[in-house]
Amino acid sequence: GKGYQVELKVNEPTEDDEDLKVIMGKLLAISGESRERGDTESGNNADDIHFTLSEAISAAQKISSDKRISEMINEHDAYGYLIHKNANSTVGVTLDELSAFFATEMRLQKLHKFFDQKFENSVLRERQDTRLRFEVPSEGTMISFLFASVEQNKEDLNLQDYGISQTTLEQVFNMHAASAEQRKQGTID
Repeated sequence: GKGYQVELKVNEPTEDDEDLKVIMGKLLAISGESRERGDTESGNNADDIHFTLSEAISAAQKISSDKRISEMINEHDAYGYLIHKNANSTVGVTLDELSAFFATEMRLQKLHKFFDQKFENSVLRERQDTRLRFEVPSEGTMISFLFASVEQNKEDLNLQDYGISQTTLEQVFNMHAASAEQRKQGTID
């Protein structure tokens, strides 16, 4: 096989989560700044606070340490599409929607960074909503170390659940087939 398959599901943010509260506070501060600069809408209720597309992208750049999350807010990204669509509407995207999106993406980013740092040569193979699947090479990595590392960091990474298995023959075949298809698309028939 090609090592281990690690499937992890990140918790979706709830109103009691500290990271969501911090993000919401930062967005409220950003929202207050834009309103002071001339936005005529007033009101302190979080339900009344909406962000336009440019405000949402600007907020993402201010909150995140890199441009990845702000670049996701576009009509072609499966995960950022809804934020783009709502922010582009006449009403805008709500504070709650934007906060939850940022919290989720930052959690996933943190998990990806964890794998990059802890398991050299690991590869993100798949993402489905808040579920990620990494491939970790078995060379130099014991499965017990993999389990222990994930378990020790489960709370910090906001993991709902996870599973670790060896790569199956079917997964190896599918990876080779996908690679062959990519090479084929680069040739003229």
